[in-house]
Amino acid sequence: MKKSSLLWRSLGGVGGLLGVSLGLGKVYASRKNRTLRSVGAEKFAEIFQKGPDVFDADEMAKQYRHSAKPYDLPKHFTRAAGFQWMDKQRQIIERPSKSEFPNHTIFYLHGGAYWADPDYVQFKAVAYIADRADARVVMPIYPKAPTHHAKQALKMVVDSYANLVKTAEPETITILGDSSGAGLALALAFKIRELGLPMPSHIVLMSPWLDVSLTNPEIPVYQEHDTILDANRLRTQGQLYAGDAAVTDPLVSPLYGDLSDLPPIDIFTGTADILYPDTEKFVEQAKKKVEPVYLHKFENQPHDFAVMPMPEAAQALDEISNIVESN
Repeated sequence: MKKSSLLWRSLGGVGGLLGVSLGLGKVYASRKNRTLRSVGAEKFAEIFQKGPDVFDADEMAKQYRHSAKPYDLPKHFTRAAGFQWMDKQRQIIERPSKSEFPNHTIFYLHGGAYWADPDYVQFKAVAYIADRADARVVMPIYPKAPTHHAKQALKMVVDSYANLVKTAEPETITILGDSSGAGLALALAFKIRELGLPMPSHIVLMSPWLDVSLTNPEIPVYQEHDTILDANRLRTQGQLYAGDAAVTDPLVSPLYGDLSDLPPIDIFTGTADILYPDTEKFVEQAKKKVEPVYLHKFENQPHDFAVMPMPEAAQALDEISNIVESN
């Protein structure tokens, strides 16, 4: 048989498999009332984001080495999304507004289980919000676990915010965070209140990680449908991030914090996420105390869907842009 015939047969086989996968994807998307692109984005995230369930010695050593190194902003992030270092120490990233005199500032805290550096999709998502809202972005690259811990990460973002409010009007600032960055955003708000610093106008949380202990009894049920996060892995990461603090310390797990005297909080989350039960609990607690917390729920969407390339994410980002612009 000719090589060309073998090649075409092989390609035909691959194409057949892709066709079957696409067909199954369409069925799954239809059953879950989701777009096919959102299902594809979730599968992509599943492949590239979900690590091993447990850390062996080699993996842990690798994580310690990585978290001890300073972050290196990739050049294509600067070219494609417009981000640049704001300070000589290379700890804070900035994205200037497209207008000369922006009316809004986004203080963005990225997710990554308190261990990982920001990903390109996160840069693109916050850039999208900033462009629609005519906002400047200030993005601290806080110290990462396991080398560093919650107290160090929080001190860095508190110092960054304190410097920001020296030059930016607090009523023009929105604190934005996704996943672990959303948990850190709430911890920051608690410290702002404690220190008497000017509060931002708004806090926006995307798929927030509110309790690093992950003890909510509903989590195992949601784990069956969460293709991105693994509760066992996250518990290990959360415990090491806490350091010498208790995992239930509100500055580590904001679910246990006092929400009084905070600005309005808007939460954007999908329901196919092991963190969703704690988000529901957080919102219920806020309602009982009549605190301004608002839930934007996207059925059957995965963890951190708002930063993924899918139509549902664009809807969430448009809503977030409107919140930023309204301040």
